[in-house]
Amino acid sequence: MPKSILCLRDYSLATFRQDFIAGITVGLVALPLGMAFAIASGLSPESGIYCAIVTGFLISALGGSRTQIGGPTGAFVIVISGIIAQYGISGLFMCTMMAGVMLILLGLTGTGSAVRFIPCPVILSFTNGIAILIASTQVSEFLGVTMTGNVGEFVDRMSAVWRNVDTFSVGSIAVGSGALTLILVVNRFVRAIPGTIVALIAGTFAVWALDVPIETVGSRFGGVPSGLPTIDIPAFDPALIPKLISPAVTVANFVSPMFGGLPATGAIARTVINIRSGAKTSVAGIVHALTLLVTLLVGAPLAGLIPMAVLAAILFIVAWNMGEWHEVPLLLKQSKADVAVWAATLLLTVFADLTVAVEVGMVMAALLFIRRVSHTTTVSRVTSDYVDAGRVHVLQDKPIPPNVAIFRVHGPLLF
Repeated sequence: MPKSILCLRDYSLATFRQDFIAGITVGLVALPLGMAFAIASGLSPESGIYCAIVTGFLISALGGSRTQIGGPTGAFVIVISGIIAQYGISGLFMCTMMAGVMLILLGLTGTGSAVRFIPCPVILSFTNGIAILIASTQVSEFLGVTMTGNVGEFVDRMSAVWRNVDTFSVGSIAVGSGALTLILVVNRFVRAIPGTIVALIAGTFAVWALDVPIETVGSRFGGVPSGLPTIDIPAFDPALIPKLISPAVTVANFVSPMFGGLPATGAIARTVINIRSGAKTSVAGIVHALTLLVTLLVGAPLAGLIPMAVLAAILFIVAWNMGEWHEVPLLLKQSKADVAVWAATLLLTVFADLTVAVEVGMVMAALLFIRRVSHTTTVSRVTSDYVDAGRVHVLQDKPIPPNVAIFRVHGPLLF
């Protein structure tokens, strides 16, 4: 039973008021993020908004969480851009729907719970690598550099920035730096209002009022179309199925491609904002989706005024927050095997391909799990001496001290 249905059993006007305020707040935050993720992925900005509207509504209405916000996230940016570069937009939509079928099967069979066996070094290396890649895609936008040549991979991308660094724009650097500083200051001292909203409004107004000659969403993409997205079933090419199985493993969704949207997942940062804004139930997530819809219908022309440098500053903050960099020093204190797994997967993520990194990381995770199990498991012949040696760990024939509780957790008795 979806949480949205369960929450309505004891719903009240006071609860709705809190959900309504939280939903509007997180909806305004999701607007620039959705556009930024779509642009960084190589799609038009409305693709991110469509995704946030459709999947944000469905995840809140049909999901199992009271406060989770769904939509496009930074983790998919590099995956999506790689799929588009190789298979085109139609390939991305087909891949996304294939991944949706995989998720449904994982849910029905219960095998999705196997994700809990992925060790922390593998997960941390993915987030570190994706954060680095996202930041690298925004360097040219932040500096206002005119890019030429192949900029698909990390090394090629950074080389292109270096070759064309003399084309930088002082206006872009000033606007981007101002937006970055404003986000940090607001997030540090004004917790009631997300810094991304303040930076988006202030940066857009400053560029429009001062007529700063920098690139905007309108000058790059011709603006954001208003109106509802149309339902369009993506073309299905059976010949691409074997090629798309591997990237489909790294993606999730089914409905979003029908509306021209990006793949979506649970967004940690927006969920945190939702909770901090007072959300109590999944109605807040539904309000968040409706807020985006109203904004798209009414304020789409204004979205074309948003500077690309402001979106770059927002993505820099996203990359830093998702990187979980405070976990790296703790991981380096663990075993050499954990550090080796982390370093190898991180390097593959940044310098090779995220799909390859996921595959190699999963294999390394399995090997690391087997290694740990082998170190904590013994096989011995059960003899009378073996039983006598293990009697010290058995509760039978031993007095239980007072005030000691005993619990049975799927097996042996535990103190």
